[in-house]
Amino acid sequence: MNKKKIHIRCLLMITSLVFLLGNIAASQNTSINGFVKDTIDFSDLSGSKVKLVRSIDDTLMAESELNSAGFFNFKNIPTGNYQINIDVLGYRHISKNVKSSAENTILSSGTIYLVKYVILLDTVIIKNTPEPITFKKDTIEYHAESFLAQHNASVEDLLRKLPGLIITAEGKILANGKEISQILVDNEPFFNGDIKLTTRTLPAEIIDKIQLYNSNSELSNLIGIDDGQRIKTINLKIKKNRKKGIFGQAATSVGTNNLFGFGGSLNNFNNKKQLSLVSQITNANDPLFSSFITTGSINTGINKSSGLGGNFKNNFGKNWKADGTYIETNQTNKSIQDIVAKNIYTPDSTTIQTLKNSSNRDSKSQRINLNISGKFSNRNNLVIRSNFNKNRLFNNQLQNSILKLNNRDTIYHSNNTNNVSSKSFELGSNLLFTHSFKTYKRSLVYTTDFRCTDSKSIDSNFSKNYYVSPNKKESTLNQKRNSNPNSSFLTSGISFFEPVAKDQMVQISYNFRIVKKSIFTKVFSLDTLERPSDIDDSLQSNKTKSNLINQELLLKYQIQKSNFSLFVANTLNFQTFKVYDLITNSLTTRKYKTFTPSINLEYNLTAGKFLQFGYNISNQQPDISQLQNLTTTNDSLYIQKGNPSLKQMWIHNVLLGYRINFQSNQSVINFDLNGTLIHNDIQYSTSILKDGTQVTQPINVNGSYLVTGSLDYSLPFKKSSFQINSSINYTQNRAMLNDRMVNTNNYNLRGKIGVNSTINQSFSMTLTYNTTLGYATYVSEKKIKTNFFLQNLLANIKYFPAPSYFLSLKSDINHNSGLAQQKALLLPILSISAGKYLFTNKKMEMKITISDLLNKNKVASTSVNQNSIQSMQINSRGRYLLLSLIYNFRKF
Repeated sequence: MNKKKIHIRCLLMITSLVFLLGNIAASQNTSINGFVKDTIDFSDLSGSKVKLVRSIDDTLMAESELNSAGFFNFKNIPTGNYQINIDVLGYRHISKNVKSSAENTILSSGTIYLVKYVILLDTVIIKNTPEPITFKKDTIEYHAESFLAQHNASVEDLLRKLPGLIITAEGKILANGKEISQILVDNEPFFNGDIKLTTRTLPAEIIDKIQLYNSNSELSNLIGIDDGQRIKTINLKIKKNRKKGIFGQAATSVGTNNLFGFGGSLNNFNNKKQLSLVSQITNANDPLFSSFITTGSINTGINKSSGLGGNFKNNFGKNWKADGTYIETNQTNKSIQDIVAKNIYTPDSTTIQTLKNSSNRDSKSQRINLNISGKFSNRNNLVIRSNFNKNRLFNNQLQNSILKLNNRDTIYHSNNTNNVSSKSFELGSNLLFTHSFKTYKRSLVYTTDFRCTDSKSIDSNFSKNYYVSPNKKESTLNQKRNSNPNSSFLTSGISFFEPVAKDQMVQISYNFRIVKKSIFTKVFSLDTLERPSDIDDSLQSNKTKSNLINQELLLKYQIQKSNFSLFVANTLNFQTFKVYDLITNSLTTRKYKTFTPSINLEYNLTAGKFLQFGYNISNQQPDISQLQNLTTTNDSLYIQKGNPSLKQMWIHNVLLGYRINFQSNQSVINFDLNGTLIHNDIQYSTSILKDGTQVTQPINVNGSYLVTGSLDYSLPFKKSSFQINSSINYTQNRAMLNDRMVNTNNYNLRGKIGVNSTINQSFSMTLTYNTTLGYATYVSEKKIKTNFFLQNLLANIKYFPAPSYFLSLKSDINHNSGLAQQKALLLPILSISAGKYLFTNKKMEMKITISDLLNKNKVASTSVNQNSIQSMQINSRGRYLLLSLIYNFRKF
């Protein structure tokens, strides 16, 4: 009998044993029932929820809905002491203690009568039962208990159920189409604000409220003056009875193809004192152990990852506190990419490039953060933040490429091998000091920021090219590149805030910044034994240093009323940029003097209606690598040239936003319109040689712009939520192609419809449909049009046939058409799970998962660039079976 059969029989025996034990335990369970009625007018309470919690630790054991007669019934409840909790909108909270025993298998609580509870305060009706969603000025507050999460759910699982929020496969959070930049726990960062570690480590049951808002900057919070900066933020409010205790999780999984996973978390909370540890290792693409995935999503390629994290927070003295984080991650990724790119040059000249990339990537990173903050007195505050990052990377890539003209005649085919080894570190520290004068809101602020980076890399490249048209020939490139870029910068600034009238403020700031960079690159041509030749390739080697000195003077005027805020600012910049070429002993100097105004208006039209308008101008200097008078190549098919005459870019941005919060049905409508116009845009001039070689050089062009409009709507309704996200983007890019100006116009229409529903305690589902319709028009001598259509259906369904048993289905179905290869693509990814909660308090969960049931093991994407449309497929793990055991412990 082979090992595989033994493993399968062991899995079946374990599963049968656990389910048998569950059935034996279920035979000792009891039933608790009763009636709930109105004391005055006997109103119909059908559909209202009654909860049963365990008395010892408030663990939710079951929920039941009242029928038309007000009857509720909890089935298969283990013996013990419980509390029946009833919260019905418009009535006082009622609770009743009950005790079940093995002798009494059916326990009746009798009739429980509700008392209406209404208080009138300035004509506003306040009810004791919290609304699922409330609006407080510009803050949307979700009451966690109103959004039922399954047993042992994480915060991420809870957030998925909130109207208006979307969690991507990479763990990013989108709120009404906008990405969340910051997540807080009781108004303070957890794991230095790492969103994935926060949402996947903390359990949902400790959360009382979730607040969504645009937070002010740290400086604004310290001095009590709004500086106009906005950060899209989620704040998790912990329940009062969950701020002190020990809780965590331990998990393990084993599966076919030698797959495994181990992980755990331990949290010790004592009000303001916190200590958390997280550790995970897995070689399966399992979301259970994905908190430390740093590159791509868990479904991209074949991953093996491990991570270790620690976080602490403590107060010392009355006015000081410290927090710190250590995170170490290791990730290996093996991926195979199939790419088809359609490149459009002229109406009669279109190339199809087919590439196959195989890569092995091994990365390691370490991060340390230490923050100290406090105040010397009521008028003086100090914040010090320090960080250290260390990274290491090994990457091996094999690439096969074929280029055809009009998808018929082969121009060339090439084989390329590339090996990269690099390591880098970053060290930084930031200091913020504030002083408040006796005069109301008069403040002085000093900031300084120091940061330095250093990296070293060795890049070896072997390329063999076979040209077929117009002339047959071969070329070989075998080179090694040693590179040592490093940088350091120091920024110091002082700001003064002065109130000039009631609700009016003037800010004057001066900032000085110096940035030093150096790039030392040495390129060797290798012989057949792959040893460096005596003479390096001086045409590609370079030694360059650059200095940037920036002086900035800011004058800002602001008005803040109860219903609107206005910020008007003007910034004057003086910049001196010097580039030293140590090989040619040449110096390039650029001096810039810029004047950049900005205006931002936030207006609360009426209760729940918000209008925002903003306009600003910014500039961007060319990168040092773009200014180098240097020609480089890695495979002799793509040659890059520098351009010392590049000018700085000017970027004009306009924003118009409008949001309506409807307290009556708790829905939200959000509309945004953005426009960007770029002067002296840095694009590329591309020349296509007869043998297919591309030569690119950065240039300045005018006429590039972007217009984006989005409309988002979310509506919670009985036990469900519904949301629509839609956007339209129009982009025009200009570039040079074979000495002709080419306009690329892209239209993208995106739509998303999502439904999240919890029918009852036994059934819940999330359905999301995404679609993207893209049009691209290339204008040179004639117009050339192309388009693509992408569709995606996500489903997550969970069903409890019995209180302790569950079944789940996850699907990710992609359909792409209008691709570069002109063939439609359908990729249905299906996964199913079956499991059981163990023990009377359901602390342990056992489940069996079959991932990628149809064994499609592909991830697809499409992108449109200046003169090309590209389709890419990446391999994933494929079908496998996984047995997981998860144990959750709580002690509060």
